[in-house]
Amino acid sequence: MNAPVKVQWSVHEDLNVLVYASLSRVLEQAPTDDKLGVFGLMAQAAADEVAAFQQQQIDDLWAVADDTGLVVTFDTTSVQSALDAVFNTEAVSGEYDGVFGTFADACREADRKFQQQAKRTPRPFNDHLPAATRQALDWLLQIDDADRLKHFIDGRSPSEAKKILAYLKARRS
Repeated sequence: MNAPVKVQWSVHEDLNVLVYASLSRVLEQAPTDDKLGVFGLMAQAAADEVAAFQQQQIDDLWAVADDTGLVVTFDTTSVQSALDAVFNTEAVSGEYDGVFGTFADACREADRKFQQQAKRTPRPFNDHLPAATRQALDWLLQIDDADRLKHFIDGRSPSEAKKILAYLKARRS
């Protein structure tokens, strides 16, 4: 009888490298008339990567503020204002300049409502773990070392340990 197969998920460490490599190959082979459009896709991929990285940093800082009690001590609005001042998370003015019509108007209205809501109700970060912690946990799961994992969790605050256990449970299911 065959031994059970142990399945391990493998995610390329930098998926964006694969995206850029693929788009570079497409750019090289594209007809001249399409090259600028493909280059625009590369630029959009780069912009999306930057935005995702920035959001991850904001999420990580919010988790720090939450874990250290800043949100309780100074209130949500003050912590959010500190992040806004540095990351300039306000909507880009003039994003729809020169664009007219009902769709553009709907986009402007949706942006306005989103900005108002974001100022009133910040995103919940209670179950959030910083990216570095998640990467460390994924590595510990990969090497399957229960002692190291226990030692890693034992050095954490009770609230962070609870988040870690929830993360591990989600990863194992």
